[in-house]
Amino acid sequence: MPPASPPPDFGAGSALTVAPIQAMIKDSGFQTTFLYFGLGQGIIIVILAFFLFAPKAGQVPAVTQNANMHPDAGAIISRPR
Repeated sequence: MPPASPPPDFGAGSALTVAPIQAMIKDSGFQTTFLYFGLGQGIIIVILAFFLFAPKAGQVPAVTQNANMHPDAGAIISRPR
């Protein structure tokens, strides 16, 4: 089965930054451009993260225990001294 293709709008947001990045690289160099665009994108993502909500009950499947894992697999085992 072939892999699912991304939705048609995948990457459209990054396409909007191509022209400003090219212009800024030409004027200021790539180091300054990447610094400012990186900081700008980071700040935008942090701000948008405040609008995320936890899923409501029933929006995600119930958690099941892995049948292949031993119940004490995550426990810290200490040796007697």
